[in-house]
This record gives sequence, C-alpha cells and structure tokens, in this order.
Amino acid sequence: MQAKTVKDLLAVFARLRACYPLDVWLHVVMDSLNTHKHARLRAFMADHNIEPVYTPTYASWLNASASHFTPLKKFGICGTDDPSHEYRR
Repeated sequence: MQAKTVKDLLAVFARLRACYPLDVWLHVVMDSLNTHKHARLRAFMADHNIEPVYTPTYASWLNASASHFTPLKKFGICGTDDPSHEYRR
C-alpha cells in the first residue's frame, strides 16, 4: 500500500473545496494519522473553511469505513496475489 503524502491530501482537499461555495464550512472526519495533522494541511484547511474532526486514538469503531474495509480485507483480499483487477472479474 502506497503511503499518503501531504501533497496527496492537499490535492484531495482542494478538489473537495472546489465542490462547495467558500462560505460553506466543511467538517471532515479523519483519524489521527500524522499526515492528517501536518502544518501545511492544517493551514490549508484553516484558509479554506475546512474544520477537521479527529477520531480518538484507538477508536477505529468510530470510523464508519473501518467496519466495511476490515472484513473486505480479511475475507476478500488477504492471501490473494492477482496480477490485476481485471483478473478478479
């Protein structure tokens, strides 16, 4: 799995911000990955009316996506060595 960089996250948040008027505050729920709290990302969010809401450490049960992706990874992906997505179809 490739690591998410601050540059990647800035691009995602810029794209998200472009979908809504600047006077609309966006509240984004994120885990406490160190990249999510980087100074450049925090400055961008502050300048663009994006409010980060961090889930508590060791509280993956509060992250709705974790409850979906954990079983998918465990039962659908682990142990596979498929050469491509097309191969799985």
